[in-house]
Amino acid sequence: MRKILEVFLLILIIMSVMNVPVLAASKDSAQTAVVHNTRAELLSHINPEEAESRDYLIEEWYSEIRSIGNGQVSLYGWTRCNTTCDSVSVELQLQRWNGSNWSTIGTYVFEAFNTDYNWGLRTVSVSTGNHYRVKSYHRAEDGSIYDQTTAVTQAIYLN
Repeated sequence: MRKILEVFLLILIIMSVMNVPVLAASKDSAQTAVVHNTRAELLSHINPEEAESRDYLIEEWYSEIRSIGNGQVSLYGWTRCNTTCDSVSVELQLQRWNGSNWSTIGTYVFEAFNTDYNWGLRTVSVSTGNHYRVKSYHRAEDGSIYDQTTAVTQAIYLN
């Protein structure tokens, strides 16, 4: 029994050593910053009377910025509603840190009609040596109900 345990531990040690290069982050790995929210998460932080209210449309929202190399970033976001709406949109604002505040350097709006979901994807060329993030606005309208929320990713740095 002791011999089996020693062999098992030896195999485990060898496997863990072999996996180190696979698990280590490479210098070429893409930087990504993501923000993903749900209405349920927000409702859990407010009073029960408001949590029961159904005067909202947006159920879930997401935005992402990813470095894809060669001085380019990919901006991606989506909005999901709890019902089919007259219009659903996601607005992605690419922002750059100028040393004292964030300035918007590009705005991209994606809108769809008679749906419960919409998404947008945009590739943008940027200058290296700066911090970038995405500020997103998620909007939905259905009859007299209008719903909007926003999210901001963490910053990524482009070498």
